[in-house]
Amino acid sequence: METETKVLLKFYSLEVTYWLSFGSFTAYAGAFVLSKGMSPSMLSVMLAGYMLFAFFGQFFWGSLCDRLNTNKKIFRIGNLLLLLLYVCIYFSSSLTLTIVLYGILGFVQPPLASNLDTWLLKSFHHRPQVYGPARGCASLGFALFMLGFGYLIQQQGFYVMPISAFFFIMMNLLISSSIPDSPKLVSGSKMSVKDIGALSKVPRYVFLLIVLFFLGFAISPLNNLKIVLLTRVGGNVSYQGFDSFMACFSQFPFFFLAGKLSHFKVNHRLLLCSILPLCSIIITFLAVSPTMVIIGSVITAISYGILLPTTREIVTKNVSASLQTTGHGVSDAIYGSFSGVLSLVMVGQIIDNYGIKIVILICMTIQSVAIVMVTLKVKKSQTVAHLNESFVSSQPVQTDTTLLKAADPVLAEGSMII
Repeated sequence: METETKVLLKFYSLEVTYWLSFGSFTAYAGAFVLSKGMSPSMLSVMLAGYMLFAFFGQFFWGSLCDRLNTNKKIFRIGNLLLLLLYVCIYFSSSLTLTIVLYGILGFVQPPLASNLDTWLLKSFHHRPQVYGPARGCASLGFALFMLGFGYLIQQQGFYVMPISAFFFIMMNLLISSSIPDSPKLVSGSKMSVKDIGALSKVPRYVFLLIVLFFLGFAISPLNNLKIVLLTRVGGNVSYQGFDSFMACFSQFPFFFLAGKLSHFKVNHRLLLCSILPLCSIIITFLAVSPTMVIIGSVITAISYGILLPTTREIVTKNVSASLQTTGHGVSDAIYGSFSGVLSLVMVGQIIDNYGIKIVILICMTIQSVAIVMVTLKVKKSQTVAHLNESFVSSQPVQTDTTLLKAADPVLAEGSMII
């Protein structure tokens, strides 16, 4: 039987190769379809379709993993589907078909990331702190890869995308074959809608989902239309690669420090994760060069480096073991899919009619809503803590009178410390 260290190193490698398979194709899909003649408004529709299907995919694949009590088999099946979809999208001669295929890609790919993270967390349920460094390795590898891959596309063309994706998907399959499946922490009984609905009865989880919705709604257009923001100020696909490098390189230290950061209160971390994106949005609004856009991306990435481990911590601590994959998947769907669908459907026409700056102003306003919500939550928690402290300090503390009664019953009955 393999040691935990060997299994953990394989998970580290798998996190890296999975995100490199994503970076090889999906990360540059926007630039690819724009080069084929798609307009920014159509690109918004395509991305919205991707996120809409991702939202439903999280429920489907997450509940399937929980019901069958397996993460490994679903992960491997998903990678084979990814390979097929990448080939079909690349060789598609119809923009309409490309939009449809990209939607199906959304149904498969984002849930795979949640599945992989849950697989790791279940396998090391007694050591949840290993998640941060594992995800940090993925970010570092993704950063280094994106630094050169954007330049490679600029010099050689988009044909390198499916070739690179094929290589890393094969690596995913090879590495995952040697990792044990997630342990069966609970029985694999069939899951009902009632069981999934139980997630809505967990107050901390519901509050997390509401905050994630507003955060995702505000930042999604800026993340997914990065190439549009860069070209507006003189950038190109090579700058997009450098933008991804700087963003991921900046966030990976925060993944490694996730264990240390967990000592700070959850609500305080959520507040920080709400304030940082607002700073990013303001810088992007004022941007007059690709450098300013990249600085905004770095700030957003730092925020996400704190937000993702915090989200995983809240779900792991508050959602029952039988719904772990679903719980992680739904939180990812709310942040990256559901909110993104609504925002991207909205911004497509706004960009065409009013320009990207109006979109950024709208994002700024929505981000402020998240800040207000979390601030009120923090103040409420502080008030409750203060009241509890006052209540406890005002209560009389009764001594243990067992020995006193034995020595002097009269003294015992009258003894009380105020």
